[in-house]
Formats: sequence, structure tokens, C-alpha cells
Amino acid sequence: MRRFHHCAVITASCLAGLCGLRFAAAQNLPWDVYADPQSDSVCDLVNTTNVQLVVLTDTGEFVIVSGTDVILSHLHVDANLNVTFDDLPFGLIDFAEDGDGFRTLWWLTFQGTVVDLDTLTLEPSDSGRLPSEFHDVGCDACSLYDDPTACTSVLDEDADGVPDEADECPNTPADESVDDFGCSCSQVDEDGDGINDCDDDCSGTPLDETADSGGCSCSQLDDDNDGVNNCDDLCPNSADGVDVDADGCEVETIGGGGNGGISFACGATQGLTLSLTFVGLMGMRMRARRGV
Repeated sequence: MRRFHHCAVITASCLAGLCGLRFAAAQNLPWDVYADPQSDSVCDLVNTTNVQLVVLTDTGEFVIVSGTDVILSHLHVDANLNVTFDDLPFGLIDFAEDGDGFRTLWWLTFQGTVVDLDTLTLEPSDSGRLPSEFHDVGCDACSLYDDPTACTSVLDEDADGVPDEADECPNTPADESVDDFGCSCSQVDEDGDGINDCDDDCSGTPLDETADSGGCSCSQLDDDNDGVNNCDDLCPNSADGVDVDADGCEVETIGGGGNGGISFACGATQGLTLSLTFVGLMGMRMRARRGV
């Protein structure tokens, strides 16, 4: 488990005649933050059955941060995360899954049960309860302190404003803004076409179509601007302003006639195709469809 230095705490006093205990009324000393080697969890809150704690970096003392902030000078955590109560071993702090399936930081006995802390005597005891019996367990103590704005997160390695524990996209480029999940446009490909959103000129590419380097598929392009997308255009490179049919091929009138007659549509796809449409008996008109 990795340890980090975090925000701030503390001044001094006594609590209900228990000297050696100090109220934590201001934030001017750092406390430790711990990274779970088995998950993405990063916590500074150490949970018991009834209070939440942090560990002061310089002294290893516990500080209650639920309710009135109080330094517990008789409880210490060493570099190996073992806890001592009046210099006698009393469990350890470690990550374990709560009842919601999330790994959070606990003060545990050596049997793996959660420690309880008497709020009057401030003495620890074995609650006999496992972490899996708890739900909605907190992980970040910063908001519980007197002045949350004093907390400067050292767990935002890409400095995108989203803490690492909630950041779905680490290493965001410094010049890119991010969404609520810590992702910038260069780190996201919403339509799954292989082109990040920064460089994608065509959002919403159909999943069954291949995109070009600009993130556009044939159904999203109309290179000759004839109103027929490239997928359906049998005659690419139509001249500007010409009339085209549904296949994107130019249509011209090459024969005479009146309001009725026979129309011929001539297309150049796999040879010449003729179709006759009988419109009436009063003349005829011939049209040719020319493709490139």
C-alpha cells in the first residue's frame, strides 16, 4: 500500500479532562493518503464502526474527523500500518471490501474485524463485525474538515481538476479541458470508430462502417456534393449543378416529346441498361443517365 501526503489539520487542547488529546480546529498539518495495491481506491479516511479517522504524517497519530476533530495522541500508526494503543499492538489499517463491494480503508483487528472506538474514553475495542457488514463507507475525509477549500489534492497527477480516484482518463494533456470523469476529447471516442473526438469530423459513425482518418464513413460523406452519400453514389465526381437520380448519376433529356410518351433512362452501370416507361400515347421523351 502506498502512502501519500495530503491536505492539512490541527491545533491543541484537552477533551473532557483527557489531557494529551487535542482539538483539530484548523488545517495546517498534513495527513497521510493510502493507495490500495489491489484496486484503484485511494483513501485518507480510516473507518471504524462509529468514527472516521486520518493519520497525521509527522507523528502517525490518529485524528477523529467525524464530529469534533480530535487528535488521539495515545493511538499511533507506524510505517508498516500497524496500530498501537498506549504503545501496545492493536490491529492495523488496511483495505477491505465493504458490503457494496468497494474496497475502502479500515482499522482492523488482527482477526480482520472492524475496530470500535469508545467516544467517551476513546479506547478501542473489537466490534466483532466484518467490513462486509457495512454499506456506503466513506473514503475521502477532505469534505469533513472545517475548511474543505484548504485541501490541495496531491492525487490528481494529471492536474485536470478530477481526483485520481474518480479520474477515468489519466494523463490528460495539459491544454485540454475535461468532462466530469476527467476525460478530454483526445481521450474519448464516443462513436467507437477509432478516431478520438478531438480529431473526429463526423460524430455518430455507424458501428458497421469503416471511418477514414477524419473519423468519417462513406455514409457520412458526399464528396461530389450531389446529395447522395458516398456509400450509395454509383457515379462519384458528378459535375456541380447537374441533376442526379437516387444513385447519384446525372440525368439528361436526349429525346423530344410532349407531356406523354415513352421515357428512356440510360445508365452506365455494368454496361448499358435500358428501361421503358409507358406514359401515354401523345409523344415520347428519351432521357440518358450518364455515369463516370
